[in-house]
Amino acid sequence: SHDRRQVSPTTTNEKKSAALEIRQSLLESMPEIQENPDRWEVEVLMPRETLWELDDQWQAIDVEPLSKPYQGKHQVLTTFRHAQSTREVEVTVTVKRRPDAVVLARYLKRGDVIRKDDVIIAPIDESQQSSTVIRHLEDVVGRMVTQDVEPGRPLTDGMVREPILVTRRRSVSVIARRGGIVVRTPGVALADGGRNDVVMVELLDNRNVRVPARVVAAGQVEVMTGTAQVASYDEPVNRKTKFQTARIR
Repeated sequence: SHDRRQVSPTTTNEKKSAALEIRQSLLESMPEIQENPDRWEVEVLMPRETLWELDDQWQAIDVEPLSKPYQGKHQVLTTFRHAQSTREVEVTVTVKRRPDAVVLARYLKRGDVIRKDDVIIAPIDESQQSSTVIRHLEDVVGRMVTQDVEPGRPLTDGMVREPILVTRRRSVSVIARRGGIVVRTPGVALADGGRNDVVMVELLDNRNVRVPARVVAAGQVEVMTGTAQVASYDEPVNRKTKFQTARIR
């Protein structure tokens, strides 16, 4: 019951132009897709034997428009018109919506913190699709890239992290809470860490003790409550590390 759309060939001596003409006709029947071509993939497949059997001198094609929902696979009846004859051919049309992802709008170097105007939401190719691709802007703004990234490249979980707030072998303020009492003591971080990362910290008032602590702010860590592993070691006579269990409340 659909109105058929008629198209004329761009070059009548190329059989492969038939699929292109059918695709263009279908796009014209789907204005919402034609207006956003980057967000959609429209593929027209014709049987190879049919393609080579077609007369080079076809003059027009009547194409049955697609019904909504457009997304998915369709069998579309097309009619090739010649000077004094017609031929009906069923073609397979696949319509896919490209997935959206967070894409860089400009080049960023390793260690740069992502600002709101550095990223956009844009469609990506199916070949770029993976379970680690990031979909939402709020998941990257304020975070740091872990490598140099070219514009137009979708961001993945492994390419971003929280900004470094404590640096290996640099001084930190170690916070311990017990009830309503807060105790601060100086320490040295033994690894780089971003917000909520857990790093080992060496206490300056007892360098034989290392404790795991959660990064809470720039230069600040908080000793983890509950049972934790505290590393106790002897230097310089014995460099072997011995672990004991300590309860930190």
